[in-house]
Formats: sequence, structure tokens, C-alpha cells
Amino acid sequence: MHPRRDAGRAADGRTEVLLLRMTTEEKAALGVAFGRARPEGRLPCELSRSMAAVRAARPDVPHDTEAPVFPYGHGLTL
Repeated sequence: MHPRRDAGRAADGRTEVLLLRMTTEEKAALGVAFGRARPEGRLPCELSRSMAAVRAARPDVPHDTEAPVFPYGHGLTL
């Protein structure tokens, strides 16, 4: 057994210890997946179809992308 690679493993290969680091986003996703939270939220910006659409949009005008995939405010409300 390698001392670092196999840390937390018993001699017969079973796992003795499992350490997990989770970020806020991962905790939120697991909360939705396991039914502890409701999926909801709105986009704070548009998601453009292409880089050409981004380049054609005026930088000083909000929500100026032509035919975005998801417009500003798109989202879930359950």
C-alpha cells in the first residue's frame, strides 16, 4: 500500500474514511437533487446564441443581444 495514495483504505481495500470538500454551489445542487430545496431563480443577464451576436450588441445598452438563447429574467419559479 502506498502511504499517501491509499490513505483511508484498509489493508483489504475497503474504504475506512471518506473526506469530501463541497462548495456552496455543490451543496445547493445536492439540496435540489435530494428534495431539500426547490429549484428557482432568474438569469441576471442574457445568454447569447453566438459570439457574433455578442459583438453586434451595443455595450452601453442592456439586453441588446438579438434573439438570445435565454433572455434576461428567464428562469424557474415553482
